[in-house]
Amino acid sequence: MQLKDYQTELLDNFEAFLDDCRIEGDPAKAFAQSTKAWLGFAAPYRPLPASEYNPKAGETPFVCLRVPTGGGKTFLAAHAIQRVTRSYLPSNYALTLWLVPTESIRSQTLRVLKDRASPAHQSIRREMGEFTVMEVAEALYMQPSTLETGHVIIVATMQSFKREDTSGLTAYKENGHLMPHFRGITDKATVGNHSLVDVFRLRRPFIVVDEAHNEGTALAIDTLSNFCPSAVLELTATPDRKHAPSNVLRSISASTLQSYDMLKLPLELAVHEDWQVVLRDALARRDQLEKDAEAERKQTGEAIRPVLFIQADKESQTHDTFTPGVVKQRLVHDFGKAEADIAIVTGKKDELGARQVGDPDFPRIIITVDKLREGWDCPVAYVLMTFRNSTSATAVEQVVGRVLRMPSVMRKQHETLNRAYAYACSNQFGEIVQSLRDGLVQNGFEKMDAKDLIIAPTQHEDDLFTQFEETVLQLPEDEDGIISPPDLSVFSAADLKKIDVTPEAGRMTVQGTVTPALRKKLLSAFKDENHKSAIDQALTIQAERQAPERPISPSRRGETFCVPQLLIQQGDFLAVFDETTLIEGDWELESFDPVLSEQEFPTNQEAIQRARFGISEKEKVDVRAYDELEAQLGLLNDEGGWDLLSLTSWLDSNTPFLYASRDEKVAWVRRVLEELIKTRGLTIATLAYRKFRLRKAIEKKLQSGLQRVQQAAFKEILAHESNHSNQLAREGNDLNSIVTAPDTNAIRFKEGHYAYDDPYCGFFQFRKHFFGVIGNLKSQGEEFECAVQLDQMPEVDYWVRNVEKKPGAFWLPTSRYRFYPDFVAKLKDGRILVVEYKGSKLAEAASEVEKNDIGQLWASRSENCLFVMVVDRNWQSIRDAI
Repeated sequence: MQLKDYQTELLDNFEAFLDDCRIEGDPAKAFAQSTKAWLGFAAPYRPLPASEYNPKAGETPFVCLRVPTGGGKTFLAAHAIQRVTRSYLPSNYALTLWLVPTESIRSQTLRVLKDRASPAHQSIRREMGEFTVMEVAEALYMQPSTLETGHVIIVATMQSFKREDTSGLTAYKENGHLMPHFRGITDKATVGNHSLVDVFRLRRPFIVVDEAHNEGTALAIDTLSNFCPSAVLELTATPDRKHAPSNVLRSISASTLQSYDMLKLPLELAVHEDWQVVLRDALARRDQLEKDAEAERKQTGEAIRPVLFIQADKESQTHDTFTPGVVKQRLVHDFGKAEADIAIVTGKKDELGARQVGDPDFPRIIITVDKLREGWDCPVAYVLMTFRNSTSATAVEQVVGRVLRMPSVMRKQHETLNRAYAYACSNQFGEIVQSLRDGLVQNGFEKMDAKDLIIAPTQHEDDLFTQFEETVLQLPEDEDGIISPPDLSVFSAADLKKIDVTPEAGRMTVQGTVTPALRKKLLSAFKDENHKSAIDQALTIQAERQAPERPISPSRRGETFCVPQLLIQQGDFLAVFDETTLIEGDWELESFDPVLSEQEFPTNQEAIQRARFGISEKEKVDVRAYDELEAQLGLLNDEGGWDLLSLTSWLDSNTPFLYASRDEKVAWVRRVLEELIKTRGLTIATLAYRKFRLRKAIEKKLQSGLQRVQQAAFKEILAHESNHSNQLAREGNDLNSIVTAPDTNAIRFKEGHYAYDDPYCGFFQFRKHFFGVIGNLKSQGEEFECAVQLDQMPEVDYWVRNVEKKPGAFWLPTSRYRFYPDFVAKLKDGRILVVEYKGSKLAEAASEVEKNDIGQLWASRSENCLFVMVVDRNWQSIRDAI
């Protein structure tokens, strides 16, 4: 089991944020830098509140990764432990406190982490090495040697620690078994009463909060602060927006998960008021899916047996209802289904028992009422059917997430197996649509995404779009460029159900009609007069705008848009021209510069001494929080006895570099240490004390050297290709040749494979975009103007907003990274036009010149392809190229 690219990118961004926290000493500043690089504006940061035990809590990294249902939150959290250890903790191993909201999710998490045979466990172990997983009851007997020889993960519910009066909680009680942790420590405040929580405060745990929206109370946040964590990472599908707003560092969209084949989408909806018709059609759909699944098995070998979820009515004292027992009886007697294929799963009854997906006796039909077991996954669930009438339609929200996960995380050959299906017994189509939409939002999808994730029969399309009427407002920015969210306290509970504030997207979405009373509240939610004016203007424009026509996009019509990639050819062998091509040249690690400057590896001796002193004399010195963390964990884990050989060996073992042999790397690392000792006068003791920072500096130095290798190789390839027309020169040169082969290697834009972070929500109505939604395009600015120009050109048939670093996006190689041009268009004469926009200030940068060079090379090697770098609104350059 491997990390998906989007999961790796999430972890990379989290690790980069931790790096900045370590360097800057200010999580708020690091968060602003990270979100601005991602969004173009800085999102507001809410620090961890200070407490009696943790006065410097505000300097603790405290962020959230927003991942919808099916995105692999548990897998991400486990891999985040190694990232924290590598980039932030001054320790070989991490103590991780993994907090979950319910007992059932705790049991599931423990099962996944402890099962050595599971693919998830094996993947995590490959990354982290051996690790120990404990419950709180086991942690009460934990010894220092366990923490000093490997990673330790303690999985618990927040309720195990969260209470106004903690004296009755086991984790806070005096515990003689834990006294060895405090051996040699004389500070009474640090020792406490030798409780498990005192061990946490001493060991500075990394805290993972799973489904953080469930813990967004003041007491829960204070509890986290009182543990004195080194860092806190929240993982949730639905971040807290109202009570304790989460610091969302990055967010994954439903389209991204769909493009990675993580989800079954779209969700096909069918509604009828006759329950017999609805149940008949739902059963027929499941039966047909099983036939499709058998054909899939013969074609691919993957075995799937689709499951139908039926949501029954609750019992009523006043009238007959379709309770689980009644539904099961109807299935057996009216539709001839075998009892062995049916299981009732409710709070009172569990006929599923220990059966798991894939077992031969796993049921084909599962009947529930409000919800299934929390944390229980059933990716083979394809069809949801609800008996719940329109007065309780919102109950659909609780189970819709169970039919979204894709079996085996792999797109199927039969398109019917790539979708989910919902059947509802109701005469209120609109309310069912709203309930399904709310259910998708509860599973982590944006309200704006939901209108593209639900499809309905043709006769209901107008009603479906009516349900998605909404007003999208861009949140204003303050003078520092930080987004200013509204004051939600001015809204009633009913208002808040219609309002979705997404700071990381810089917008607020209001569902339904904005009444004069609601408009007044919206304006009062912004105190700054300039912000109030901007919102007022946006509301006026929205109110005057006519409902747009909804033409069917080319992708929805089934069209595929193919764009050739650059390939490298050597004889008869063809391969995609990517970053690996640039590393395969003739170079040696010994050529890398071994000198670390003060900027690359700062060693402030005064800070080191102050931090060491500050462990016992906190009230007398002002120590930066990270220096204190380094000193505290350094004292606990100080092995002593370091020399040049042992430090070289440690750095070699803990600094991955795949492009050189171990002997080469050891020799180069030793040179780095010798230079630090000789030229900067640093001692082995000092270097050993800061070995974790030194490791990070060496990693960056290696990456810098590798980038220079790539730049040299890239220049050599471009120089060679500039002589492409000279056939004799080509025959006399053994360098590879750059070509394209559109029939075998091409980027293919098609329905269901367009990933983006945030949909366009501006006032201008684009008419030629290849997909029904436009990803990552702001409603103003120069790139927006470029998109308008393309949309209005008569020569353009359709175009795509090419979203950077997403699967299925078009890219070209450079010496630094993959280059994703802003727009890719299909002209009416069949040619392909690629457009990159740059402002005048950036156009002359070496990296931009490199992009233009590789773009022109791609165009010259492709048939009927054009590349244009538009600079400073020079739209004529596009027309000239066409």
